[in-house]
Amino acid sequence: MKKSIVIIVLAAMLLAVSGGAGYFFMSRKAAAKAEVFVYDPGDFFVTNVVDSKCLIKTDIIIETNNKETYKFFESNQFKVRDTVIEILRSKKFHDMMQPEVQGILKQEIKTALESNFGLAGIDSIYFNEFVVQQ
Repeated sequence: MKKSIVIIVLAAMLLAVSGGAGYFFMSRKAAAKAEVFVYDPGDFFVTNVVDSKCLIKTDIIIETNNKETYKFFESNQFKVRDTVIEILRSKKFHDMMQPEVQGILKQEIKTALESNFGLAGIDSIYFNEFVVQQ
């Protein structure tokens, strides 16, 4: 009787360990296959600052892990560009001189794109160029 209990316990432990190992390796494999899509909305952006004669010139890249979001970007470039320009034009000169302005703009662009168009999976916004000219 004790022998059969020991065998059952050992079999259960072996099953649990092998199941855990299988899950671990399968989840690593799935994570490695995660796709990242990089979208370039075209030429750089140039716009004026609200309360001055200053100009902003910037170039961005949008990174997403969602293929449908990427497809939306590709077929709606004008909407993406309009959204970014609207955000840039809403800034005042004082805002543009703050050290954290790029981080704020990244978050505002991401939030606007996701909420305005019902998108998901925008990972990051990157600035290739960012110039404020007085």
